Amino acid sequence: MNLGIDAISTNSGGAIEHLKNLLQNFNKQKQFVKCFVFIQKKILRFLPKKKNIIYITSALEINLFTRVFWQTFVLNSQLKFYNIDILFVTGGSFITNFRPIVSISQNLLPFDNKQKDKYKYSLFFFKLKILKKVLINSFNNANGVIFLTNFSKNKIIPELHFSIKKKIAIIPHSIKQKKKYIVKNYKKFEFFYVSNIDNYKNQDFLIEAFDNFFKKHTDYQNKIKVSFYGSSYKPALDKFNKLLKKSKFSKSYNYHGLITKKKIYGSSKNYERIFLFSSSCENFSVSLLEGMAHGFPIFCCNLNPMKDVLGKSALFYKNNSIEDFEKKLLIIIKNFDLRKKISQYSFKLSKKYGTNKIAKQTYKFIYEVYLKNKNEK
Repeated sequence: MNLGIDAISTNSGGAIEHLKNLLQNFNKQKQFVKCFVFIQKKILRFLPKKKNIIYITSALEINLFTRVFWQTFVLNSQLKFYNIDILFVTGGSFITNFRPIVSISQNLLPFDNKQKDKYKYSLFFFKLKILKKVLINSFNNANGVIFLTNFSKNKIIPELHFSIKKKIAIIPHSIKQKKKYIVKNYKKFEFFYVSNIDNYKNQDFLIEAFDNFFKKHTDYQNKIKVSFYGSSYKPALDKFNKLLKKSKFSKSYNYHGLITKKKIYGSSKNYERIFLFSSSCENFSVSLLEGMAHGFPIFCCNLNPMKDVLGKSALFYKNNSIEDFEKKLLIIIKNFDLRKKISQYSFKLSKKYGTNKIAKQTYKFIYEVYLKNKNEK
């Protein structure tokens, strides 16, 4: 049997990592003989080389409109040419007439009206509205759909017209176990946030909250630094930079942009590192899994799916509450035993998301959808 993977729109860090982990474990499954992956040429360098994985590359710069063109005029013919038995669409949306198809929901933002409104009157806002309609149509027409969490499933399904016969699975992203971070009882702290600068990631809230904390707790002004890592959405980055210029404590903040994981998750001399997460709209964060897999103490907003994923592996603060943020911030920096406990919990829990285990679940589900579709014909 031949598996096709439409990954032509896969270009973000988390989605690339998810695809990479699936492909690295392809030879450990028994359902499919070959895998044909449709991918942008620039992404190829991130993916494993295996004899039974064939990459069909495109030099197109993919957006919502070029993706429609590619699926309409290129994909259909290639699926026939390579004798694909079932197609897995990692970007979620599709317009091809080929069946059976398994889709995966990796973007929750189009379905979150409160967060979507933060982009109102921008081109991106209208793009999100179009994308929502496209995703709804795709999920309705897919033979199977994978959701990353129960939270995202419960958020999206009310928007759909699902058939009772539709196959649904909850399969999260995966992560490789890392070398565990050793919590040390330093008196200085680095809070670091690994995520793109964006409206719903709430970096502006963090600057305001830390500024407020520094004003009240002057003894910590030279003992805490806050680091931001990741790409950016330009309007959000402009706002972020303006806030930094206005801040009286601008020297406490650093934005490093996109750098290697080795540099992000490495040690910080004489500073104890605490993983910070403040997003208010997540489907399933790979960067959060990275923090867990390294065993960092985690300081996170109290929203789902983060609460469900982390359990006891974090200290939570009330979303958008500066008062609660300050209160919990003091707790985590003053309590070494708590940081150590959280670190142990997060490292242990990350094993639940092992790459081999998640890949097997994914391939098994895709195969079950294929069999179900074959038996119904």
